[in-house]
Amino acid sequence: MYQKPTTYSEYAGYRCLSSLQSHSSDLYLTHCGIQVCPPLHAWGPDVRNEYHMHFILNGEGHLEIKGETHHLKRRQIFVLPPNVRAYYYADKDNPWYYAWASFRGRRAADFLKLAGFADSSMIRNTIIPAEHFSSIIHEMLLANKLTLENELLRTGYLYQLVALLIHSYEELTDSRERKNHYTRDTYVDHALQYIHFNYNTQMRIRDLVEYVGINRSYLSSLFKEKMNLSPKEYLVQYQIEKAKDLLFSSTYDIKEVAKRVGYSDSLAFSKIFRQRTGESPSSYRSKAKNGYTV
Repeated sequence: MYQKPTTYSEYAGYRCLSSLQSHSSDLYLTHCGIQVCPPLHAWGPDVRNEYHMHFILNGEGHLEIKGETHHLKRRQIFVLPPNVRAYYYADKDNPWYYAWASFRGRRAADFLKLAGFADSSMIRNTIIPAEHFSSIIHEMLLANKLTLENELLRTGYLYQLVALLIHSYEELTDSRERKNHYTRDTYVDHALQYIHFNYNTQMRIRDLVEYVGINRSYLSSLFKEKMNLSPKEYLVQYQIEKAKDLLFSSTYDIKEVAKRVGYSDSLAFSKIFRQRTGESPSSYRSKAKNGYTV
């Protein structure tokens, strides 16, 4: 089957990279560009065979799709789905200036839904300045050589673009409505890894929550479900177990042991250690050295 050669065009008010080929299948770029449109500049009515997304950077325009006409302006995004007839044109008095990206891939539809574009609504606002999106498209345009290196760069930028779309959509929605994109076990395993690497750094639970990327109450419920402990309780338990190892296997004084398991205050450490084990760190060390364990 004949394929159009990849082309890059640039002239006053218009930059475009088109007919891109790709080795990827999940998500890949086919076209991208930035254009300052003259009044009433139009496309269509026609259909496309890929997803075609516009970021309105300034001005206004009009979109006719599925029997409806939409008046669009700055900080709005619209997507033309594959095989859907559409017609859009710049406003007569305040023509729009936009950036666009076209893409395909077996995961494209799923990613768009996560970004707020359902089949029934392919238009949405963004509280993130549209220039954040166009700056990524600008980088795509710079990677215009017909090389594998540039293809990988463009694919990476496309994933950045989609990630920013998903983030910007979540910023628009109430946190209770945000979707969790991974399994429950994945979130807990991710949290456990963070604790195991950071237990000795005076880490805070809010650091853990920010790292995992879900709200505190949801993480706590997952932890209790899988570990029978809250994240805070698990952290303290893990620190105490590490402290026991150090008390048995090293000659560090109590202050140094406390520091090495994340406590800057050795008195606070000794108090928590006694609460968890029933005896002081010194007493535990003495018994452990003599063959007793707690």
